This record gives sequence, C-alpha cells and structure tokens, in this order.
Amino acid sequence: IGHVVMDNFPKDALGHSATWSLSIACCASFVLQMTPVFQAIRDSMPDAYRNTWPIQRATLVGFTVLMSWVIPDVEHMISLTGALAFSFLSFVLPAALYLKMRPSYGGWYERALCFLLIPLGFVGAAWGTQAFASGNE
Repeated sequence: IGHVVMDNFPKDALGHSATWSLSIACCASFVLQMTPVFQAIRDSMPDAYRNTWPIQRATLVGFTVLMSWVIPDVEHMISLTGALAFSFLSFVLPAALYLKMRPSYGGWYERALCFLLIPLGFVGAAWGTQAFASGNE
C-alpha cells in the first residue's frame, strides 16, 4: 500500500478521474483555504501598504507554488510542518507569551526557565528542518 492515497487508486479511467477530481477540488478550494492567511497579512501591514494586496497575494501564491515544487510529497510536507509547529507551539510560544504577560506572582526561576525554553524550541525547529533536508526523519 502506498503512503499517498492517490498512489493506491487503480490505473484505469475511474482511478484517473478520481485523481483529476481531487486535484480540481484542491485547486478550487485554494482561495478559500488561503483567505485567512491573506487577511492576516493584510491586517499586519502598515496603512500605506494595504493597497498592495495584489502583490501580497501574488507573492503568497508564488511561495506556495515554489514550496509545492521543492517539497516532493505530502508526507515530507507533513513531517516538516509537524517538526516546526511542535517546536514553536510547545516551547517557543508558551514561554514567549509568559514573558510578555509578566505575571507578578512568577518567580525568577520561571522567567529563567522561559529563557531556556525559547532557544530549545528554536534548536528543535532547526534540528527538525535539518532532518527533513537530509531525509533522516
């Protein structure tokens, strides 16, 4: 059994039509999937650059196309994003948000732990990306 679902489809007309249908559905839903990303980037831009949305969207679409060309298959993409997301969601963001909030009841040791967790998260993200690049997942 192949890792990618579409590799398991039969190589007849029905299998090809299923592959084409899935491809068309993904292409048609791309705009809907990217709308939150488009809005987040537009909202984070200074007011002077908010009217440059066609350039922003073209850049994002171009980056997406480039990544789909560079990354060979979905399994590799999931492993790469999983490594990066796990490192940032588990180590970097909680520690950074804690430091941003600076609760008055927190001791020096909690802040010291946060200053250790943030670099650890970046090291984990770099390590996961290196493992992806070298193919040693």
